[in-house]
Amino acid sequence: MKFAAAISLFIEDGRARSLSPRTLKQYGASLGRFAEWCECRSVDDVRDATLEHVLEFRRSLDARRATDGRQTTVTYRNRQARGVRLLFRLLFKRGLILSNLAARIPAYRDPKRLPRGILDKDQMTKLLQAARLSTPTGFRDRTVFEVLYSTGLRGGELCKLTLYELNLQDRMLRVVEGKGKKDRVVPVGKVACSYLAEYIKAVRPILLGEKPTPAVFVTARGEPFKTYNLRQQFILHRDRAGLPDLVTVYSLRHTCATEMLKGGASIRHVQELLGHASISTTQIYTHVVQTDLKKAHARTAPSERRQAVAVPAFDAAAPSWNDRRNAKFWPLVHGQAAARKARPAEGKDSKPAAAP
Repeated sequence: MKFAAAISLFIEDGRARSLSPRTLKQYGASLGRFAEWCECRSVDDVRDATLEHVLEFRRSLDARRATDGRQTTVTYRNRQARGVRLLFRLLFKRGLILSNLAARIPAYRDPKRLPRGILDKDQMTKLLQAARLSTPTGFRDRTVFEVLYSTGLRGGELCKLTLYELNLQDRMLRVVEGKGKKDRVVPVGKVACSYLAEYIKAVRPILLGEKPTPAVFVTARGEPFKTYNLRQQFILHRDRAGLPDLVTVYSLRHTCATEMLKGGASIRHVQELLGHASISTTQIYTHVVQTDLKKAHARTAPSERRQAVAVPAFDAAAPSWNDRRNAKFWPLVHGQAAARKARPAEGKDSKPAAAP
């Protein structure tokens, strides 16, 4: 079986399993690189690929450099290797190859990185106030930021939002086919809901014109908002607010989760809000809530719940505690002990010092 046919089979299987077009595109690109790499080594049939070929391809990923000259990230290398593993797993299940190479392809250890670009309250205020409410596009952008900050939606989920998924009366919205093709219902805060109501009533008709579309957020030409439109407008207001470049649209999602945990929300509720399939993904945010951890420690740790007592001062010059076996490991104490030995003992044989 040629590599092209194997990749086509993999893509068809992915569509049947409802993988997103973006995910299939990424897998197709990584498998295309693997196929090109094998063909350069005279391996035209996927059944001729061996474990050594796969491991050598994996080593080539380690040597690969990004455009800035640095080594590619572990996440990138894992994505490339994962596509190859899934391909061989599928071929083995279909009986097209005799051995499952996927079971013997090791994965990279993917370190859990803490969320970056989390905004504090002052930074969030600057970003919100950077949008000019006197213009239709400025009011739209302020509404977008309020919704993202309140709900923790992904940028793509917000752009796909339609009027049919809004329930302003109950302050709820429905995310249809979010990540993993999963639906969920998300509550909307009072402030964000107020901006949404005013935007839909007074601003959206101006932007929409005569173009019929159910999309909630539209461009100045009345076309549905796309992720690149959202990214472009965010950068504009971010720079206007004087925030660093590491602050992105996703930072509002990070900030929402962090603030909820600080406010006492359970990690299970935050998981539901963000739409995480695994709670381990949500637990990353618990590492950045240091103030919340400090408060919990002060409230529950046994040493903190004991009544404060006056701690007696330690007398380093007192000879009674001196451990002769260990004193040599303590330079200061050892020096003091040596000084005491060198000092003449006060007694019958000692003579008082002569007066000057």
